[in-house]
Amino acid sequence: MAWLGTEECMTSDHLPICGFVPNPKEKNLTRSDPSGKLRVAKENIPRFTRIVSQWLPPLTPLRTIEETENFAQDLCRTLENALKAVGKRPNKKSGRSATWWTSECKTAQLEYKEALEETERVTLVWAFRNTVASAKREH
Repeated sequence: MAWLGTEECMTSDHLPICGFVPNPKEKNLTRSDPSGKLRVAKENIPRFTRIVSQWLPPLTPLRTIEETENFAQDLCRTLENALKAVGKRPNKKSGRSATWWTSECKTAQLEYKEALEETERVTLVWAFRNTVASAKREH
């Protein structure tokens, strides 16, 4: 939820309207585990904004409540998918790297993460999973 103080809006002729757009896919809105949050590094902000601008739903006048709800859901989906494409979880510096992970796995993963179009992402995730599965079999 975003809050603005009334002192921040002194040039406006009205007070800000604050709202909350729930994500129906999110099970627990008050997650206490910070490791589950995705973060976008400063150097990745231009990439994040480029992805969001490409995936944004078309801006049309919203005349009904249903249109507003659909637009809000599309906006949440866009932000969530952009965060998944660009964001990273904090590294806890624990564990070991998998012995089966190869350079082919890394290449397939990077190609999948760099894909912007949904159809391209679908085919590249399939290729990534096949690459990982074959690397595990060979190991």
